[in-house]
Amino acid sequence: MKKKLSPHGLFALTTLGMSLCSIISLTLSYVTAYDSAIGYFSTGAILPSVSTVLALLFTAGIVGDAILILRTHKEPLCLENPLWLRVVSALVGVGLFGVAIIDLLSSATLFTVLVGILAGVHFLLRALKPKLHLPLTLTGIAVIVRLTLSIGQLYFNWELPMNAPLKVYLQLGCVAAMFFLLRDMKATVCPSRSLVTLLSFGLGTLFTGAASLPTLIAFLRGDLGEADIRTVPFLLLLLWLYCLARMLTLLICPNAPHTDSESPTQEDTPTETEAPDSDPS
Repeated sequence: MKKKLSPHGLFALTTLGMSLCSIISLTLSYVTAYDSAIGYFSTGAILPSVSTVLALLFTAGIVGDAILILRTHKEPLCLENPLWLRVVSALVGVGLFGVAIIDLLSSATLFTVLVGILAGVHFLLRALKPKLHLPLTLTGIAVIVRLTLSIGQLYFNWELPMNAPLKVYLQLGCVAAMFFLLRDMKATVCPSRSLVTLLSFGLGTLFTGAASLPTLIAFLRGDLGEADIRTVPFLLLLLWLYCLARMLTLLICPNAPHTDSESPTQEDTPTETEAPDSDPS
């Protein structure tokens, strides 16, 4: 039978739409108005201001949607682990190994490389052994540590001004990714319907996408130098793919309710229980 979109599925759909709009607006801002010589957008450019306003509006929209859903919907989040989600997890894990190799070749510290490898192991475990909660938690901490190192890497990147838009967006992406992964690990062990978990899913998807994809497009166009971005956008891009996959599990949840227009068939309708025959005696 047909199934209507659940409230969590609607939240996922609107979040994906907002993420796409944010990516497009920020990409256009980098392509048309970014001045790599000074690390800022050109003075008087409209698109960067529009991107900032959209990011604020989308953040408020995600918060409002999450509050409304939790007031009207009592079911926990659907955290199924279908085959395609495992495939995405495996690809993310392999990609994180690639990021660790790039770190090694770019003279990063040995600690950064080891933490990056453990981060890749975390997603491979999600693909192969999703029920091993303790190893998943321990390796998940490595992903958080790797993101923390990325924030420090950006902060001490003297190639960019301290409050450069590129640096700010990438740091926001790292913080949102940490928020998402912490709640995702908790919700996987203990299904949750909390406001914090729903917000982490929405904001993680929004900011990891906005921080990674526009930056990489600008880099491929030659608008950014390698010293400006390091490996942070590649790391966030991989985590954004996992965020997308997790949001799609909410959108395509097998437990979505049936449409109200569908009334049960006569065979499915319970018949009234017949009264027992009276005892002739």
